[in-house]
Parts: sequence; structure tokens; C-alpha cells
Amino acid sequence: MIKNKLIALSILFSSFFRRLKLVGDKTKYIAYIGGHGHENYGDDVMFNILAKYLNTEGYKLITIHSYGIEKTLKYFRLSGPAFFEKIILGGGTLINDMWYYKVESLINLDVPIISLGTGVGSCGLEQNKHIDFLKWESVLNAFEEVNVRGAISKERLSTIGVESNIVGDLALLNGKKEVKKGNRKKIVLNLMNIKEYNGFWESLIPKLKSLAENGWEITPLILNPIDYDYTKTYFEKLNINADFLLVKNEKQFLDIIDGASFSICVRLHGAVLTAIENTPTILFGYRDKCLDFMASIDQDRFYLNMDSLSKEQFNIDELLKELMDVDSNFTVRKKINIKILNHKNNITAHLKKAV
Repeated sequence: MIKNKLIALSILFSSFFRRLKLVGDKTKYIAYIGGHGHENYGDDVMFNILAKYLNTEGYKLITIHSYGIEKTLKYFRLSGPAFFEKIILGGGTLINDMWYYKVESLINLDVPIISLGTGVGSCGLEQNKHIDFLKWESVLNAFEEVNVRGAISKERLSTIGVESNIVGDLALLNGKKEVKKGNRKKIVLNLMNIKEYNGFWESLIPKLKSLAENGWEITPLILNPIDYDYTKTYFEKLNINADFLLVKNEKQFLDIIDGASFSICVRLHGAVLTAIENTPTILFGYRDKCLDFMASIDQDRFYLNMDSLSKEQFNIDELLKELMDVDSNFTVRKKINIKILNHKNNITAHLKKAV
């Protein structure tokens, strides 16, 4: 308890002095609620992409803290409507129990709030697969606008009387226009240690070893520090020496996926980030947030629901065959690109409307 209070005081004082320096600046400020700042590259990307876009429009994106901290800062006109023009509930799967109380309390700041590409459901291993959303009804109906990631999220909110728009994942704001053919026999592999499901992707080891022996480069994509040890052990079983780099910036990420034909991912962030680059992915769905995204870019054919398959049924040979063929791979890339750019335009339109 004392430790938590000390952390809160540290955040309060650092935020006070950072925001105090901004007083008198003509820049306008937008507050952001999200999972960034915790060594998870995918969450950091969404904050950085949005911050970059808003900067071109004359706004600065600022992380918003708990209501207790913001209420104190509001007293000094360093939060609330005197400071922020808008609050954005950002990317990631945030409409669930884990984020409810923070969002619900921040509404009391009386700053207009929207969501942008937010997912509705379990955010991952930290939560049960099934979430009760009923208490979100009054909170979300206080939003100016609710913009969600995909059809699953929209349907869930409709069951509690909340209208929403599908805009795609927030990270798609960084979607690329140019579509290139994968010019190397290269597969990017993103893994997580999930005891319940490890047997599925570990069953691929003989297949991946065979591909490596036939000239395919298998490259690890590590987006979260907790995945490092498992990924290293997995590659040892593949007999592949690799650079096990924890991705911390865009250059590192782009270097890893450079020239890749496709990715095989467990983390949703892995699929989203490769899709931004118009690179196809096979995604192993350990939570239905994965399907929410893949269906939103018409790639649900490359999504495998781990809860609906037995290990005997698990087979990705046909998907591999399609993505290993240069021409069919390019066809998939062009389909991804169309959806990515549609979502990018949609997100941009809602941002312009909001700010």
C-alpha cells in the first residue's frame, strides 16, 4: 500500500512539472488511455503512431493517469477541460474488466472522450476468455463516439445497447500504400509461452526444420520480454542460430521483417504490425481478439482458433503452400492492402471529426 502511494506521488509530481512547462504553449493537448510504456512494443507503436499524426494537426498527445492524479492536476488547470481538448481511449483490447474503473472514473474530468480502434473482450492471458460487458453500457454511452476494432467488438457492444463504428486496429493508421512481393524465402516467427496451447506450435518444429533445410530463413520476432526465453528454447529445437533481439523501435522491427514472405504469429501485435507492412500472417488465436482483427482485414482464413481444434486437426500445410508461392502470396498482400488503407482512411476521418 505504501509503495503504491509512493509510486502515485512520483507520477503526480513528474506529471505536474512536465505539464507546467507546457503552460503558455499554443499547442493543444489530447489525453490518451492505453497500455503503452511497459516494454510491449505493439502498445507503444499505437501511442507513437497516433502522437505522430496528431502532431501534424497541431496537437500533442499526452498519457493520462488515474483519476486521483488527474483530479489533483485539474486543480492547477493541468488536467480536465482547461488543459485537454479530448480524451482518446486508444488501441488494444481495453473494453473489459481490467480497464473499466480507470475509464469510468476519468469521465468525471468532464473532458469529451472517444474510443479509436479499441477491442472489446479479453485482453489476453491476464483475463478469462469470457468477459461481462454490461457495466460498460453507461460509460460508453457517455462517449462522443465509440470506434472499435472489428465486427466481434461491435456485436458485443450492440448487445448492451451501445452503438459503435468499425474502424480497424488503431495501428493501421500507419498502414503503407506500397505493396511489394516478398523477395526472400523468409518466415518471421512470433511466439508466446502458453502452456495450454504450446503443443500446437511445437508440433510445427519438424515442418519448420524441413523448410530451413530447404533454404528458408526462419527469423524470430520478439515483441515482449516475457517471450524471450521461450522463443530462444524453441529455436534451439529448430537447430537455428538467430539474433534474439527484443524489438524496441521501428527500425529494429523493419530490419527483422525485411523481405519476409509472411509471418506466423501468436501475439496479435505481431499480426497487426506485419499487416501494416502488407505482409501476410498466419495467426494462432489464443483469444478471440485475434479473430476480431483478422476478420477486419478479410484474413480470417489465415486465423486458427486454438479452442476449436484438436492437436490432431491442427494442420497449416495448405496455408503454408499458398503463402510460400510468390504469386498467390502477392495476391494476399494486395487484399490486405485494400483493407488496411480503407481502415486508415476511416480512422483519419474520425480523428478529423473529433479534433
